[in-house]
Amino acid sequence: MPRSTKTLTIPNSGGDLKMNKNQDQLQIHVTQQCQWCYDDPDDVFPDFLAAGQVEPGTYPGNGEYYIPENDGQVSYGCPLTGDCNPDGDWDTGHTITVSG
Repeated sequence: MPRSTKTLTIPNSGGDLKMNKNQDQLQIHVTQQCQWCYDDPDDVFPDFLAAGQVEPGTYPGNGEYYIPENDGQVSYGCPLTGDCNPDGDWDTGHTITVSG
């Protein structure tokens, strides 16, 4: 069964990614430099975009995808300025559901 490809476009106000092992794959599209952070308590991604300042581009790059190793939820944020908080303490927040 082919994986469902999910796309996360940042910067934005943050949210939650719900991923399913053996069903989903993820690419992150950065449109402007921002401060990326995340919290992965379910160990969904063994290898993920490193926290910190990210430049415009597609990650992981070269047509690759982040593949979930476990089912679960990852909280993230990527503000243009200020501190990043993966818990979503922003003025406006939203959830991106990425299950198949």
